Amino acid sequence: MSADVSQFEPQDVVVTTYNYHMVIHAEQVTENGTVSNTFTHKMQLPEDMDPLSVCCSLSTVGMLVISVKRNHTAEPSPVYHSEMQC
Repeated sequence: MSADVSQFEPQDVVVTTYNYHMVIHAEQVTENGTVSNTFTHKMQLPEDMDPLSVCCSLSTVGMLVISVKRNHTAEPSPVYHSEMQC
């Protein structure tokens, strides 16, 4: 999956995963504390994906690329929550 977050600084982009869901959230905050721009994208991961293998990278032109590996075991992954700053 990829998302264009070029309007945001890297520290403004957060990818969160929980229970086979993934959320990309970016927010620009002005110097006086008001939010000037936001981006949110939510998606559900297929159950054959390994939610603990989520990896993201941000290109120099502001393209966020997220990859997830397939789960090759028959057992479902445990309930989890993780957050990563890009």
